[in-house]
Amino acid sequence: MWRWVREHTVDPRVPRLMQAEWGISVVGVLIGDRSQVSPLAAATLEVPLTPPEVAAQPRDPWWLMVATARAWAAADRGDIVDALALTQAAVSASPTPAVCGPLGLVHCAALILNDRGSSALAFIDEQLTFLSEHGAASTAPRLAAIGIVTAGIAGDRALQSRFADMVVDYPGPRNLALATAAMISGDERATVSEPSLYSDDVFGPRWRALYWTIFAAIHAQHGNRAMAVEGLRNLLPLIERHHLALWLRLIPQPALDTLRLAVAASDLAFMRDMLPTHASITVVPHVEFTAREEEILRFIGQGFTNAQIAAELYISPNTVKFHIAKLLKRLGVSSRDEAATIGAALLRRRIGRIGKSGFTTPKY
Repeated sequence: MWRWVREHTVDPRVPRLMQAEWGISVVGVLIGDRSQVSPLAAATLEVPLTPPEVAAQPRDPWWLMVATARAWAAADRGDIVDALALTQAAVSASPTPAVCGPLGLVHCAALILNDRGSSALAFIDEQLTFLSEHGAASTAPRLAAIGIVTAGIAGDRALQSRFADMVVDYPGPRNLALATAAMISGDERATVSEPSLYSDDVFGPRWRALYWTIFAAIHAQHGNRAMAVEGLRNLLPLIERHHLALWLRLIPQPALDTLRLAVAASDLAFMRDMLPTHASITVVPHVEFTAREEEILRFIGQGFTNAQIAAELYISPNTVKFHIAKLLKRLGVSSRDEAATIGAALLRRRIGRIGKSGFTTPKY
């Protein structure tokens, strides 16, 4: 990539920037290494695209690289809505059926952090299908690793296992993705491997930042506050030097609350302002419904009362009440509205798989 950038990238819209300097700065943002970004390039890349620029969607590789870099910059500084707008424009403008490399990765990240995990799953699956047919070995493992995390969020264990099999030759991203998925889903067995598995030369600062984020979150979930603070201590330089606080948004609410308490009692108390106030994603538990439970969930989603559901299904209101109480317990929620929201996501996931790619075509 570096060689291609040096030889082919020059932005005629910013003639003051030297070709190599501008190109290296763009790649520096893509991989999360801000030490490679020149001040002049940073002033351009850190400014969000204007609506006319996003709407223009020019079909040239340079615009796609810059849009991708700007999307990563937006995500890194916490503007996840802007990041998604940028990736949607870039994906729509991509001249190839497969959105390879950093663009595909940041698009998935933006979808996940905007709580659109089902769209991320569909995107990953169709991209991996294309890549398996046309070959792109360097991109597929990274997309599959993100797929492991996304499937964990969606509570889809079968799909998570399939993605994990695709990354079996890459133990670093595979183990880290599985640990991330386990942490997000609240699995008490969640753990991370030694950091020596994650080579900076291969995975770059972004993966290192993800590692220490998950390290801190998992120890927070296990109640080990000292180790959680140690993870944040290792993450802090990556936030200060490279602005890599993006992955903090993956931490579920209970672990976030524990981390905030842990840093408040340490010399890292100032990091409380860096931690998100609320989790950015909704985790869908892995639940298999009976046919009757599916019927009741759909009626709840349509706003039916217990009496109305009983009349539709020819059962007693007490039986409906029993089924709903059981559903609330299995879904880990306390209200009908919450059950309807999570249940709708589970039911969509179940009926959405069709055809070779396994999913309906998503709306980006």
